[in-house]
Amino acid sequence: SLDIQMHQSQSLFFARDIPFYLLLGVIAGLVGALFNSSIIGGLTVNRKLKIPVTLSCAMAGLITGVTMLYLPPLFHNFAGLREALLAQHLDLNTVLLSFATLFGLTVLAYSSGAPGGLFAPSLTLGACLGQLISLLQLHLTGATNLETFAIVGMGAVFCAVARVPMTSVIIIFEMTTDFNVVLPLMISCVVAHLVAHRLNPGSIYDQLLQFQGINIEASDDTSIANNIAVAR
Repeated sequence: SLDIQMHQSQSLFFARDIPFYLLLGVIAGLVGALFNSSIIGGLTVNRKLKIPVTLSCAMAGLITGVTMLYLPPLFHNFAGLREALLAQHLDLNTVLLSFATLFGLTVLAYSSGAPGGLFAPSLTLGACLGQLISLLQLHLTGATNLETFAIVGMGAVFCAVARVPMTSVIIIFEMTTDFNVVLPLMISCVVAHLVAHRLNPGSIYDQLLQFQGINIEASDDTSIANNIAVAR
């Protein structure tokens, strides 16, 4: 389930948090641009190698399975990992390992042609970034709100990947039903969108269409509806 179970009555947001949400937006934008480039790059390599999809999926599954064998039990369920990132202060090494593992395995799996989406992985990557910024704030100021940073991070990374600031805010708000996350979400999502678009224009979905040879901007605006005459 992608429902976010809040472990406090409300998330918290203070003026002192604004610089850290700005920083979260910048890093999320960088991650989103890199993630999109990696997905397209992986698909390009797979196309050049001309590996049958059954074999590429099998290889991706084998690499993923072997990787999971050497990781702690926390990584055996990515839904559980996301919940842990939202609810617990994990140590820095665990958060970095979570981010690197999820990033790499997601690119590997999607590039292989295996069926799957990018929405849930982008949320978990965002929760990792939220954890990192929360740990930074705790180290610098002695106070932080892990849950809020993790939730905002989810929205910021998804926004950087899909380039939909308002949709990201609405989706995360619907998951939490907490008005206190709206303002920090808007701050981080807008910054993430601007940074990601500057580095790597176009959402991942637009880029996937272009990879398949579909250019939306160059398509003819004329539709069947425009050619239908309507009489009074």
